[in-house]
Amino acid sequence: MTTSPEADAAVDRDLVRRLERKEWLLAGYQQALGHELPNRLVAIQGLARLVLADQGGRLEPAARELLERLADLTQRTDRMVRALAEVGRLDRSPGAAEPVALTDLAAEVVAEVKLLFNGDSVEYIIQNHMPTVVVARRGLCIVLHHLVRNAARAVRANPAARIEVGAQRTAEGVELWVADNGCGLSAARQLHLFEPFQGDAASEGQGLFLVRQVVASWNGFVAVRSDPGNGATFTIRLP
Repeated sequence: MTTSPEADAAVDRDLVRRLERKEWLLAGYQQALGHELPNRLVAIQGLARLVLADQGGRLEPAARELLERLADLTQRTDRMVRALAEVGRLDRSPGAAEPVALTDLAAEVVAEVKLLFNGDSVEYIIQNHMPTVVVARRGLCIVLHHLVRNAARAVRANPAARIEVGAQRTAEGVELWVADNGCGLSAARQLHLFEPFQGDAASEGQGLFLVRQVVASWNGFVAVRSDPGNGATFTIRLP
């Protein structure tokens, strides 16, 4: 069955209009996730903390507990919303690929994480002379930051806490890993670790979903190897 040029043009115009409407809708979602919702969640959390600070001594223990739970839940929801917004931003504007020296990037990320966990005694080991990869630097920085930050949380109970960042070239491309000697992950937990709305938003939460999405956009993938009590190793494989 053949169609006329006029019919084909009408179909093309309809497709363009649909794509434009979807783009407009996604932009609205991005605005809400990236600005409006986080601002309101921060305000709710701040009000709950303010009431606790100002009136906490006059409240019954049950009422104080409810306010603390409200503030904590709002904070975790805020982190979830911000992570989802970041997924949208990176999808819409992934950035240009450029040469990234992994040793330098790892040192930068570790310095940032040290500031977040100031006071924790953790030995950070950064492999020297790691390969250079060609990816969007901002995306890789976000990915590595999430992995190192999660590792820093996982090792907090270990008096001999250690986190290692390393990389190597393989026949398929480059493997970049973050290994820790923290609490480890059960097999059941690993099954859903990279899915959205899984885990604790205050720890790995949506961060690992974001990691998977970014790495997948480079036609790579991320894997984890872990046993409870024996730490974890997250490996990113880039083609």
